[in-house]
Amino acid sequence: MKKKKRSFRYRRILTGFFFALLIIFIGFLIYNGLQRPTNEKERGSEGDHRASQERSEERTSGKTGIPAGSVRKIAIIVDDIGYDLTAVRELLNLDIPLTFSILPFCPYTAESARRIHRAGREILIHIPMEPIDYPEKNPGRGVLLVRMSDEAIRQSLEEMLAAVPHASGANNHMGSRFMGQRDKLAVVFRTLKEKGLFFVDSLTTGSSEGRSAAGDVGLPFVSRDLFIDNSRDPGRNNGELLRLLEERGRARQLIVIGHPYPETIAALKESVRRFRSAGIKIVPVSQLIGR
Repeated sequence: MKKKKRSFRYRRILTGFFFALLIIFIGFLIYNGLQRPTNEKERGSEGDHRASQERSEERTSGKTGIPAGSVRKIAIIVDDIGYDLTAVRELLNLDIPLTFSILPFCPYTAESARRIHRAGREILIHIPMEPIDYPEKNPGRGVLLVRMSDEAIRQSLEEMLAAVPHASGANNHMGSRFMGQRDKLAVVFRTLKEKGLFFVDSLTTGSSEGRSAAGDVGLPFVSRDLFIDNSRDPGRNNGELLRLLEERGRARQLIVIGHPYPETIAALKESVRRFRSAGIKIVPVSQLIGR
């Protein structure tokens, strides 16, 4: 009889023990289930923060910076003009006031400038400047280098000015190193000011001293907001242009830069009608100086 009582007591203890373990296990599952969404939300928040930081860094380097306000006007600059007259003709046939930035010393520099001026479009000098990875990346003949003397910089710039007639302003071609040198930029900007020109910073570097140097010499200055064709994918290029329509409620004026790629020209053709129907006016970049 005593053995049966001990056995029954022993089984009851074991049953209680396993029951307690079961309760603990179920509690753990419930707790873990409740915690998982929180952890996922935290991970999402961290991811959002990281993405926000990346977007902020892009804005700092000028890749996608959009000022606050409401879009009324867009200036579209087409860089690297001077190699292909066919592209110039197609762009002029769009019948919109694009701004053309012409490289000096290219096969069709002078002829491009003549045709663009005759069509009443605005011309910039696309000044070759030293990039960080020079000479692996070479902006071309006449490139302004950091090691050049002030006199050499001025002389080279004078030759560029003579090579690109009818220019009302200038912007930089490459220049991720040169644009970070405030004293060298001051030489360039003083010369441009003497000629009555303005400068558009292409923002090829987040360390640009362009605005500061322009302020030092009193040169009319503006920075671009967006590159529209970092990709040669026509669908993506068109998407970048159409994104400007989505941004119209956030930005008052925008300066964008593209290139005479067939994909970009096709995207422009497709987007111009939508810009007009949305009440967005395409203007020469000079109209946005001092914004």
